[in-house]
Amino acid sequence: MIDRQTIPLISLCLIFMLMAAACQHQPASSTPEMLVTATASRTSRATASATLTPTQNPTNTATPEPTQTRTPTITPTNRWGERGLELTPLAYIQRDIHIQNIDSVQELAIWGTGRANDILLSPDGVLLAVGTNIGVYLYDSLTIELLLFFPTRHAVQSIAFSNENPWIALGESGGIIEIFDYVEIMPMRTLKINQTNLISPYRMSLAFSGDESYITSIIKTDAEIHINRWHTSDWQSAISFSIDRGLADYINIDTDLLGIFSKDALILQSLTHPDESHSIPLTTPVSELLWHQISAYEPEIISSRDGDFILFNTGNAVIPRHISEEKVAYRLDEYPESLPNPCYDAPDTCLNANGGFSWDCRCIPSIPPIELIELSPDNVMVLISQYEGSSEFRRVSDSVLAWEIEEVFIDVTFSPGSEFFFGLKPDGMIEKRGTLDGDLIGSLNRHPSKLYDLAFSPDGSVLAAGFNDGYIRFYSLLDGQMLGVLNGNAQSLTFSPDGSLLAGGLDDGRVRIYELDLGRFYEISPGHMEAVTDLAFSSDGKQLLTASDDCTASLWDLTDRYRKWQFMPDEDNPFRLRDVEMVANTSLKFISGNRNGIFRLEANETLDVWFSSEVGFSDLTVSPNELYLGAAGTQSWLLTNLEPALSINPHPLETDPLSKGVALSFTSDSSVLILATAQDLQFWSAANAGFLKNLPIYAEPAPNSQPVDVETSPDGMLIALGTQDGMIHIFGLPSTSLD
Repeated sequence: MIDRQTIPLISLCLIFMLMAAACQHQPASSTPEMLVTATASRTSRATASATLTPTQNPTNTATPEPTQTRTPTITPTNRWGERGLELTPLAYIQRDIHIQNIDSVQELAIWGTGRANDILLSPDGVLLAVGTNIGVYLYDSLTIELLLFFPTRHAVQSIAFSNENPWIALGESGGIIEIFDYVEIMPMRTLKINQTNLISPYRMSLAFSGDESYITSIIKTDAEIHINRWHTSDWQSAISFSIDRGLADYINIDTDLLGIFSKDALILQSLTHPDESHSIPLTTPVSELLWHQISAYEPEIISSRDGDFILFNTGNAVIPRHISEEKVAYRLDEYPESLPNPCYDAPDTCLNANGGFSWDCRCIPSIPPIELIELSPDNVMVLISQYEGSSEFRRVSDSVLAWEIEEVFIDVTFSPGSEFFFGLKPDGMIEKRGTLDGDLIGSLNRHPSKLYDLAFSPDGSVLAAGFNDGYIRFYSLLDGQMLGVLNGNAQSLTFSPDGSLLAGGLDDGRVRIYELDLGRFYEISPGHMEAVTDLAFSSDGKQLLTASDDCTASLWDLTDRYRKWQFMPDEDNPFRLRDVEMVANTSLKFISGNRNGIFRLEANETLDVWFSSEVGFSDLTVSPNELYLGAAGTQSWLLTNLEPALSINPHPLETDPLSKGVALSFTSDSSVLILATAQDLQFWSAANAGFLKNLPIYAEPAPNSQPVDVETSPDGMLIALGTQDGMIHIFGLPSTSLD
């Protein structure tokens, strides 16, 4: 067993060498800023800090910046103290996890900064707020430096600033609203939505009224809109009611109205008086223009501040309408009618004998060509961002194009004077751009939108995590400090048995080998045609097995750097491969994907179906003693008798039908199978497939919080669970002594 207090620093130094070398291939402006995100207490045994120095993008001085009217006082805050999690210095954990102590396993820490669920500038333009599943981060909008972090018990879905007071309101999962004073750095009040029949998923919006006498929450479900208001003088409830949602809706806090569309009319509903509403008939041309795509896309509607006109985003067209007029001024409809279903975006290697695909994509929703529209605060311009391609900045009155950039944004917040805006990109990058010409002013790369994979180094010193923003981040196993980054948009990661190599399967099909002891990397070519979804080293580290979305697997010789063999598990009905496993003692290889079960590749290169399952599996794992194999999917299994001469012995893991298995790992002694589902972390006995316990991932459903990987540290003391929202949850046995 490895003693965490005496872990050698050699491997960390080698990683630092490679980090420095790898980042020389990228422009300075693309290097993500370093943020120490450890949740455990620092100790004198902590590893060295990152050797990379963050760089700031140059400022475009032609774009005006807001006047700094106040700067919040900076006081260090404890991230997790208010959440009640025990602050366990991970360096002192000296007990491995096994079936006898599994009841004591609990969450010890959460590492990472998390995906941005919402971004918003303060009314004075000084602060940029970024809401995540663990709290809200406040950045200086001028320098893009982190000022404050307010932890929350639940995921932050929406943010609201007051106009006059230094208040920030956070709308959270579970119907919770937390109010903070960001100058005094203190919580002020927690409010609870009084509707008890809310069904997830739902979306909450928050806003302070213009005179700040009220704070309003609006929650939308599939059928209803729930409105709740509180007096800000004493934070007591002012009003609560619900109405039918209709076909589309919008909110205008400035006019104190909620607009609800039916096919024939616009209903203007008072937010203060439930019995007050006004109906405006829709002209036939507007009705036809607006609703012909209603079944394909959910429409988006935004209103000018005075409520005089509104903009419709039907998914493939933008239509303005003045409330007092009967016709529209123009219609922007030069966008595609629809986008290809990404479920069928696969190369020819995935085509079956009939020239089609063997998987069904009918359940995948259509993607609207127009991602979002957003009015500038002065109501003069509108930003139109397309899902694939570009963003346009147009004059609202006549649709004249001011500029167009090759960037896509999924959320936008403008400065009060409309001089600049912050745009959240799909990969989590937040860009600051001028509205005069769309030029880039600065960027914030602390909130990657998706975590792909995790890998422990064999000596147990670091945890590598691949993210979709183009970087692999390294975390110290002592305390969770982020040590640095490597370049590479890696969907899959694995260390060689001796720890000298890190293999990364990139999203474009390349197989990249990082030589940690030499401070460099190389790529094996030709790679795959689509993303490399999983990798596995042979026991001697000289061969690498890869799986890909191109429906093929490859076996690579790393000594001479060539592909020894490429094969397709089912040539008549190819499927996307998700996972590969290599069994050291028998040279067996297991391959699985989104259908057709588990295939076994024997030492003589004989390939056969080992375990049939039409729906396939998302993850496979072999126990350290090589007696068991776990398979996660719609139905998850514990499988025994892996050797060719033995008959397979399957044990179904009887879980909730809605609790689909996503990822698995075994404890280091092979006594417990750990299964990650969308809701929790489950523990099963490897001896008899008996259920032992479960631990929830989040107290309430959180956006994009589905697990992507679960790994057990080599010494068996820690479990790392990676979730799509970019967080790494660390589980283990809490320390009973710091001696």
